[in-house]
Amino acid sequence: MLVDGKLIAVLVRLSDEYPQSELHGQWFVEAGFGPIFQKHEVFSTLEDAVAWIRQTVEFRTRWRADAEQATLGSRRPR
Repeated sequence: MLVDGKLIAVLVRLSDEYPQSELHGQWFVEAGFGPIFQKHEVFSTLEDAVAWIRQTVEFRTRWRADAEQATLGSRRPR
């Protein structure tokens, strides 16, 4: 999945050959990059996976911007 032209996640659909039958047909985050690095979630639908990825990217982007603003605000010239 691309967000703003950057690879954020590789999603795969688990086949009927997957050992855990309760996960057949579900969507798995095989690899995450940037804000979702090391997140390996499973979703019932592709739409749920995409929504979670977008929400996570937006939250982390806002958090990073707020943290940078706080750091800049704490640096006062002498």
